[in-house]
This record gives sequence, structure tokens and C-alpha cells, in this order.
Amino acid sequence: MLVALLALLALQCQARQSQDAVGATKHQRRQQVVDPALIQPAHGPPRKLLWHDEFELPLLNRDIWDYEEGGGGFGNNELQYYQAPNVLIEDGQLVLQALIEDQPLPTGEMVSSGKITTTPAYAITYGRVEARVTMPAGIGAWSSMFMLPIDDTYGGWPASGEIDVIESINLDPAKATSILSSLHYGATLDQGAKGQNACVFRNGHSFANKPVVMAVDWTPKRITFWIDEFVHCDLATWWTAGDLPTPRGGTTAAPFDQPFRLMLNLAIGGDLPQVFNVGDLDPLFLTGDVALRFDYVRVFDLTAEERAWTNPFPGIIDPPPPFVAAALVAPVDELAYVPNFATGERAPFLIYGDSLRIDMEYFNYGGQGVGYLDTTPYYNEGNSPLRYHDGVDVYEGDLYTPPGFFKFADLAGAYVRYMEGEWTAYDVFVPQPMDVLWLTMRYNTLTGTGFRLIADSDNCDNPEADGGFTVLEVEQLDACYVPPIQPPAVLGAGNLCWYMAGWAADTPLPVGRHTIRLCSLGDNLNVQYIDFTPNGYGMNFEVGPGCQNQPEDQNQLVETQTQSNTQSQSNTQSQTNTQSQTNTQSQSNTQSQSNTQSQSDNQNQSGSDNQY
Repeated sequence: MLVALLALLALQCQARQSQDAVGATKHQRRQQVVDPALIQPAHGPPRKLLWHDEFELPLLNRDIWDYEEGGGGFGNNELQYYQAPNVLIEDGQLVLQALIEDQPLPTGEMVSSGKITTTPAYAITYGRVEARVTMPAGIGAWSSMFMLPIDDTYGGWPASGEIDVIESINLDPAKATSILSSLHYGATLDQGAKGQNACVFRNGHSFANKPVVMAVDWTPKRITFWIDEFVHCDLATWWTAGDLPTPRGGTTAAPFDQPFRLMLNLAIGGDLPQVFNVGDLDPLFLTGDVALRFDYVRVFDLTAEERAWTNPFPGIIDPPPPFVAAALVAPVDELAYVPNFATGERAPFLIYGDSLRIDMEYFNYGGQGVGYLDTTPYYNEGNSPLRYHDGVDVYEGDLYTPPGFFKFADLAGAYVRYMEGEWTAYDVFVPQPMDVLWLTMRYNTLTGTGFRLIADSDNCDNPEADGGFTVLEVEQLDACYVPPIQPPAVLGAGNLCWYMAGWAADTPLPVGRHTIRLCSLGDNLNVQYIDFTPNGYGMNFEVGPGCQNQPEDQNQLVETQTQSNTQSQSNTQSQTNTQSQTNTQSQSNTQSQSNTQSQSDNQNQSGSDNQY
């Protein structure tokens, strides 16, 4: 092992000497200079350009950027030390390079990397932030573009906010396997009330070693995250306890109503990549082949429509645009919601390798009867604007993290609520045969209903009747107990109780293309995602955040929760009864409360229990 490591270090030294020899060439200015007057977003409506950097100068533009230096783990057990020499301009690209060093760095790290942040003159408050990014492969790489406030207006982290535009977490040698976009907010950590709203996108394909346009549209009431032309995350729920006693901050936009600085960095190892030792990093780090590259960074102003936007949900959906309407009669290959970034086309989820996660909000295009079946197909009873052309009830995953929990305790994002007979569809592709398919679901349900996962049929009751088959049937799930909210709701503590349960599929998916459907066998089943693990096994059962202090007598679970709901609703819904969605929000387990299930702002902000 020692001989191999020394050989790799020698190879790294040779690579650095080669870089020095051609340094003058690698830092040449790109010949074609971009005309700012011609710059528009990669997609979406025309916008006014506020500032940009095309990285055409031979050195970093210090009017826009500052170097960041230092180490110490950054609260995430990261392995890198940031230093200026790892920030390069090469052939019209910003390059943040990671290297394993042969001598300890100032704070003891053996890995160096690069990080830059905008100067105060280039702070951002609202707008579109867009970058074309090439992320590296290699286990342990943690590519990031995020924003932090210039001043802690509402208090220390996370009370004054954090916007994570992209975080790519490498858990596979050949892939950048997932894209995380998230908001952090709430109270300071010493108050123990951290809020988080996040999305993690995986489709089984790799994001590594190919340019992808990443963007965020930051408005006062909505923050939308893009991967190329694909919206993978759309958030309209956040809060801050830093402006008490006004609930959830002084304005609906707080804490995201102040100047933020943009930060670009390549972290190495730590809590999210799950690599804590230099010896466990990919050998690519020794040769300088792990680098995060930016072709450009551009910041645009908001449009008038974005400044005026308010969340219409719960409410009537918008008519679908032409390309969505066309999917109603399109062949199955064009129905998939997710893209293949290598081709730029819509593509099925790829069930291959260790595991694939399908988040329920990424259901197929096609509308009612094709992408989904909903009992209220023209009305979204949820609060998420992500699928605003579809009547599926999509809710944001606004999370409260209680004291003592890992600060990134939940990264699951939005969820879908199902009533009896409803389903959502997902196109998948299986490239290799499997003997076993393990399925893990993150869900909650007060009533303990069940589900059926079927393939190649839209007949939830009898998929075999039209050539399909049942992948898995679970007649009854364990019901969830949601304890009284602590601390008080004014701090935004609205955590749901989530369970994780796993099963071996009754019929594993055969090789080829399939359309799978999740069918609910009863009312009020909330599902965030399903993990598909070919030829492997996962967990059987796990209780998640928000489920503490469960009663030992499970027979009292529903009765106890019903009493809790009654008390909560009497306090938070007394002014919203007239806005009730009586026909669509009925809670059979709460008897006479079927007329008090309004999806009001008051409920969303106090962690209402009506979504069960």
C-alpha cells in the first residue's frame, strides 16, 4: 500500500511539473470575447443583465471575487484546506482544483482545494443567478455553488438564511450522482429551531464531466432551481425566528430579503459525501484530475411577473403549455419528466447500480389519466408550485430540525398526498437483469393505509388484466404519531413524522422500459420517495425526525393523534373554516373536522396536521 501511495505521489509531482511548464499556455485569454449586450439567460424570458464573469481574463477578476483561505472542517468534517493556488483560470474557464498534498497544510489538512466568494460590491438581492458548470467524478468530491448573507440581519446561522444553488455529492467513482438544492433558515442553532426546505434530484445518470447550466430564480416569494431547462426544485415556504415576536419574520420574504454573497467551492469529503479519511478518496485526487469548472457566472434582474408572483396553491392549476399538452398524445418515450443531461432529452429513470431514488413529485408528463390520476385533477390541494400545470397534491418538505439532530437531517424535499384510487406514473429503464429488487419508501399516514406498485398498466385493481403486473403490494402501513409541536409554532416548528420501511418486490422489474405507477389503497397517504435497490437489500423500518415520544400502546395511536389534531386545529383554524376545501380535504379519522381542513398560510406556518 505504501509503495502504491508513493508511486501515485510521484505521478502527481510529474503532473504539477508539466502544468508549470505549460503554465503560460494554460492561462491564455480566450480569443472570442462575449459581448455583454448579447447575453441572455440560457432559457426563460429575456432579462436585464446585472453583472457577469466569462473568465476571459488571464487571472481572477479581483473586482468581483475574493479568495477564501482556511480549513478546519467547516462544521461538516470536510477534509480540504482552501488556498489561492488552487484557483486557476484555464482556457476561459474558472478551475477549482483539488489535490492531495505531500505535506500538511496550515491547519493540518492533507488535501487542498479552491474557493472564491463575491466582493460586497457584487452582492445579490433577488434575480437569476446562472452558471455553466462541469462537475468532477471521483468519490469524495462535493461541488458547490451557494449564497450566504453579507450581514447576519436576523441572527447567526441559519436564522439569516442560506441558499444552496447546487451541491453535487459524489458517492460513486464514475459519477456526480445527485444534485441537492436547498434553503436553510429558522432560528440560530443555540435556539434549536432550524428550518430546511430542500430537493435532491437523482435519475440514475451521471452529472460528471459534462457542462450543465445550473440556475436559481430568487424572488421575494419563490425560489426556483434549474438544471438546464429542467425545474427540479420550486420552494415558496421558509421563515425566520430572528425577527420575533412577529411569526416567521418581519416580511414574507425574510430572511431571503437582504444582500447575499455568491460562493463557489469544491469541498472534499465530510458528512454528505460520507468520506472522512484521505485514504478513502478517489485516486483521481492524486493526479489533479478532480476539478470543478465554470464557463461563466451571470446574474440577471427579475422580471415584473416574478416580482408580483404569489403562490396560487392550494388552488386551481394553470392550463398546460403546448409541450405538456402535446404529451397527452405523445409516445411513451416523451412522457418522462426527468432529463438525460447527456442528450438534453427527457429520459426514464435508470434503475442500475447501487440504488435509484424516485421522488414522487417527478411524475410523468401527460396530465390526468396519463401522468397521474387525481380525484381533483384541476385543483392542487398542496402548497408547492413545482407542478403548477398538474392537479396532483404536491406539498413542500418544510422541515424543523429539533435540538440534537444532525443539521442536514433531512434532504428529501417535497411529497405527494394520495387519496384512495389515486396514482402517479414514472418511466424507468432497467439495463440489467435482477434477481431481487429491494424497495424502501419514506412515507407517513395517520390511518395506516396501504399501496400497490404496478408496472405497464393503469389498472390499479388488476394490472394483470391488461398485460401489466404487480411489483409490490403492501395492504397496510404503520400509522404515524405526530407529537405536539415544540418549541412554539411561532418558531416555525412544523415537522412531519416520517417513517422509512422496506420490502423485497413481489416481482422484480425485468430488463427494458417500464411505466410504474404508485397506487394508493386508501386516503391520506403521504410519500416523499421510493428507493429502488437491484440485487440488494436495505432497511426494514426506521422512525424519522418528528416521530419522537411515540405511545407504547399502538392501539392508542390514532386516538391520541386525533385528540392532538383537535386541539391544534381549534387554535389555528378558527379563522379559516370558510375557506375549507370540504370535498377534497376530508379527514375521516377526525369525524366532524372535515370542514376545517383549509390550506391557509396560517397552517403552513404552524405545522398543521391536516395533511394526513
